[in-house]
Amino acid sequence: DSPVSGHSHARGGRRRQRMNPGLRRSAAAALLGAVTTLGFPPYDYHVFSLLGLFGLVVLWERASPREAFVLGLMFGLAHFLTGIYWVFISTHIYGGAPFWMGLLLALLLSSYGALHIAAAGWLATWRRPASLGLWALLQVPAAWVLAELLRDWHPVWSFPWLSLGYAFTDSPLARLAPVLGVHGISGVVVLAAGSALLVWRGTWRMRGVALVVLAALLLILFRLPQPGGWTQPRGEPLAIGLVQGNIPQELKWLYSERNRTLQLYRGLSQELLRDHPQTEVIIWPEAAIPALYNEVRGGFLLDMAEWADDNDLTLLTGILHKQPGHLYNTMRAMGKAEGLYIKRHLVPFGEFFPVPDFMRSFLKGINLDYEDLSHGPVDQPLIKVEGVSLGISICFEDVFGRDIRRDLPAAGLLVNVTNDAWFADSSAPYQHLQIARMRAMETGRELIRVSNRGVSGRIGADGTLYEQLPMFKSGSLALSAQPYAGSTPFVRWGYAPLWIVAASFLLVSVLLQRVASRRPD
Repeated sequence: DSPVSGHSHARGGRRRQRMNPGLRRSAAAALLGAVTTLGFPPYDYHVFSLLGLFGLVVLWERASPREAFVLGLMFGLAHFLTGIYWVFISTHIYGGAPFWMGLLLALLLSSYGALHIAAAGWLATWRRPASLGLWALLQVPAAWVLAELLRDWHPVWSFPWLSLGYAFTDSPLARLAPVLGVHGISGVVVLAAGSALLVWRGTWRMRGVALVVLAALLLILFRLPQPGGWTQPRGEPLAIGLVQGNIPQELKWLYSERNRTLQLYRGLSQELLRDHPQTEVIIWPEAAIPALYNEVRGGFLLDMAEWADDNDLTLLTGILHKQPGHLYNTMRAMGKAEGLYIKRHLVPFGEFFPVPDFMRSFLKGINLDYEDLSHGPVDQPLIKVEGVSLGISICFEDVFGRDIRRDLPAAGLLVNVTNDAWFADSSAPYQHLQIARMRAMETGRELIRVSNRGVSGRIGADGTLYEQLPMFKSGSLALSAQPYAGSTPFVRWGYAPLWIVAASFLLVSVLLQRVASRRPD
């Protein structure tokens, strides 16, 4: 080589050495976050979620609390942006928000989720013990679980979508759902990742401990009953009919389309009853009737109630109900049985805008003059059909296991109605279905799901989707749903054991670090 070329190589080497290591680690964290999304629908490669999390734990191992916060933030941003990009579809394409606002809302919601992962990183590296084993097996799982629980806890701002445990719905870890719930599965996954880190980098003693922990987890896992094995069938199955209108979101609320929509639901229901005269309950999706209750109560709804009563069946339909000062998202039972359920957990920036009054004029200026919906009472009487109490949730509400268990063990059957047409053919409807499957496993109840454009069907108490209507097609489905009795450990205790165990793990880890720091070298 000539002196010139050698000098050039030297300069290139120095440039490479001067590259910011923190920037490389942040880029690696973002890549790992995107990889973790591959464990969720529609991809369902849960091994990638495990690998992504393991990589994040490796990055956290030698990071300071500040560095771990940044790494967790980058991981979370990539994970949520690739996982909930459909927020842009719902807000901009169907919600009418400007392009920039759709992007901003998607970024803000992703940042909100990412901040919790960043907080987990900070907590996992705060006052870490000198022992790598204690850190990997106690502090990291505790920090992750506490961060997920906090993301699920707030009464207004909670958004537990893409909780890590959902990626393992179709894995052996699903046996933990009736015991610990989805966040318990997340904690076990992080514990497994920490054990893998010890096997890779720990001393021989640490490797032995890690292998014992993994063996104990497997032993416990395979001694647990399968999901659905904690509860017992009660009474006779219900003959249920589902109606999926498949109304495009851009047409749903057009007045010119109202009559066609009403006649579609009427016709599909009558056809279903002709083919299956034993049907006892017919269920329509969330806000299936594109009008306020006050506008159609004396006409269309009265006719349908009389038709249902004449045929000895109950019709359950979603409809908005306006009262002075309030607008409610409801499910109404009419015909043989009557009842009302009002949605309790509303979607921020979807069903209500938690913004100061001065922001209202700005929203009006960009064509976002929405009327907030009102929350329903926390305690509502269950609608009972043919002697079976129904645990009803509307759309987003089935994301909250703590809310679903509120109706148990009284409810023998779960019903979720939704309108996922807001998200077109994105990953959202499939992620939402996975969430509903987790609720069935946690509670040991069958869950009947009715969506405007899909996925509509019956989920067994073991979380399996047994029957469904095709996506993006109008039609009806007759099925038999078995009510269940009894309580799973999750129904009895909820997330209380997780809060206690995670807090205890963190406290023990910090106390041991303080004790070790006081010992002479």
